[in-house]
Amino acid sequence: MGRRRGGGGDDRLNAVTVTTSGLAVATGASGGDALTVAHTSSGKRRWQHTLATSASDEGAAIVPLPGGEVLVAGHTRGRVGVPAGGADVLTLRLDGRGRQLAAGQLGTARDDAVDPFAEPNLYAAATASGQVAIAGLTYGAPEGGEALGNGDVFLTTSPG
Repeated sequence: MGRRRGGGGDDRLNAVTVTTSGLAVATGASGGDALTVAHTSSGKRRWQHTLATSASDEGAAIVPLPGGEVLVAGHTRGRVGVPAGGADVLTLRLDGRGRQLAAGQLGTARDDAVDPFAEPNLYAAATASGQVAIAGLTYGAPEGGEALGNGDVFLTTSPG
């Protein structure tokens, strides 16, 4: 078994990627906070970033960007930007040293990016145009629209 990390609460990693600078970067949650951690190819921890609001936060997907940066997509029930209600989509852009460059929050009045068990239901991938596509589950209605069923999918982009 490789290296073990964790805190006193529940810990989970949901996604991993390798950056353009060769770091293995994983994201998830530790003790209710969004956790992103980077390791070298030899297993040495290079950096760790924690985003903590007054409610639960979790990283669910991670996309490598140019220059060793990463974009983390996840969910929050707290306030990072302008909360929409329930669980919202969270985006974090981190530089090659784990420093937060930007954070965003978007969603509907109901739960987004989580399933009925509050587990992440969110995916992200880089697009050819340099943005990051984010898809997941929503129980709400988009602005100016209506919910089509009991749980629908959404697709949005975030600047890469």
